[in-house]
Amino acid sequence: MKTNYVYFVIVLIIFFSSLYFVPRSIVIDNINCKTQFGACGEHILSSLDTSKSLHLKAAKRKANEVLSANYLIQDYAIRYKLPSTLDVSIIENTTRFALYEKEKNIFILIDESGRVLSYTDLTALPVLEILGGVPEIGANVNKEILFCSSLVARLKQSYEIDNAKLDTDKLVVKIKDKPDLVYPTQGDIDVLLGSTVLVLSRLKQEGEDFRIEEVLNISEIDFRFKNLVLR
Repeated sequence: MKTNYVYFVIVLIIFFSSLYFVPRSIVIDNINCKTQFGACGEHILSSLDTSKSLHLKAAKRKANEVLSANYLIQDYAIRYKLPSTLDVSIIENTTRFALYEKEKNIFILIDESGRVLSYTDLTALPVLEILGGVPEIGANVNKEILFCSSLVARLKQSYEIDNAKLDTDKLVVKIKDKPDLVYPTQGDIDVLLGSTVLVLSRLKQEGEDFRIEEVLNISEIDFRFKNLVLR
C-alpha cells in the first residue's frame, strides 16, 4: 500500500513538473492564421510575428496581447499544434454602415457597435452624412450617429434613398419620389419604421380620402412628435 502511494506521488510530481517545464522547452517558430474570410491580412500577420522565437507560454501571452488590442478583431482563439506552431482563428469586425463627411469628402466605415474601422473614397453601404469632422479610426461614434445609421440601413432595405443627413436634432432622409422624412436622433427603430411604412403606403392608395399627398401637397413628413406632422 505504501509503495503504491509513493508511485502515485511520483506520478503527480512528474505530471505537474511537465505542465511547468514542457511549455518552456517548446519554441514557436511558425504561426498559422485565418479569419472567417480566409487568410489573415498582412497587418495581423506582422503583429503576430512578435510571438515567434518565444517559448510556448510566452508566445501565447504575446499573441493574446496583440490580438486583444486590435480593434479590427471581434474574437479569436489560439491553439498549439505540434511540433512548434500556433494556430490562430480570428473573427474580424465587419463594416455595417458608412458615414460621409462632406467637407473632407470621405466615407467613414463603422461596425455594428459604432467603432470606426477605416476610411474610403467609395462604398456601397448605407450612407449617413454627418457634420462636425471625421472621427479617428478606432474611436466610437456617439449614440445618435449609431442610431441614425441603423435606421438608414433599415430604410434602405425597402426604399431607394437619395440622401440621409444628420443635423443637430434630426435625421432627414430623402427618398426617391416621396416626401422628405424627418426622424428623431433617438427612439424605437421598429416603431419609426412601422409608422413610415403605414404612411407611405397610404400615399400610394388611389381614390381614397386619406391619400394625403394629393390633398395636402405635402413635401415633408415629420416623425419626431407624438402626432405626425405634415408640411
